[in-house]
Amino acid sequence: MVARNSVAQLQTKKFWSENPEAYLDAAVFDIKSILEVPQSAPVPDDLIDKIKMGAIVATDALLDLKGELVN
Repeated sequence: MVARNSVAQLQTKKFWSENPEAYLDAAVFDIKSILEVPQSAPVPDDLIDKIKMGAIVATDALLDLKGELVN
């Protein structure tokens, strides 16, 4: 996750896309972590201007050591 705060500073955090033992929704977990909001609280939409999401499936596959070998 990459976020720009109210004074235009970039913040980054990385969590696994799937970690059901720790959280049910990685995106919501990331957003609350960046905003320093308790995980039990709702996402405060007044602190968010926009959200853009993408997937890094290949990176997660490498980190998880999953996938097929390619010659």
